[in-house]
Amino acid sequence: MPNVTIVRPPTDVIQPTYIQEYLGSTCKFQVLYLSSYNKFFKLMKLPKYARNFYFLTGLFFLVWMLFIDSNDVISQYKLGSAVRELETRKEYYIKNINRLTDDYEQRTKSQQYLEKFAREEYYMKKENEDIYVIVEED
Repeated sequence: MPNVTIVRPPTDVIQPTYIQEYLGSTCKFQVLYLSSYNKFFKLMKLPKYARNFYFLTGLFFLVWMLFIDSNDVISQYKLGSAVRELETRKEYYIKNINRLTDDYEQRTKSQQYLEKFAREEYYMKKENEDIYVIVEED
């Protein structure tokens, strides 16, 4: 690599001509981009840390992840509330399954309970009986 001396521009804004002397004419687009980048943020009068490329990239990434991405904060909140609702439903169904399992075990083990259940739920009767259903009004 040839021995190259770096020439500093007189101002704090990087001038394209000095960079072209150092890098050659192959990177004109990068030089113009760098120069317009500095000028644009200098005109906005932002604090120095806000003009930093890494700060702007991090800020863009943060905004993207919080609001624009498919897994943004709002979607995560909705999914979390859906999970909580499904868990409460699961508890309800587990309680119902346990209650029905207990009823089933009682019906299959006890003949008296089975007869009582058949009379109350299905209005079954013996041949010589009459059944009267009394409904209470509220």
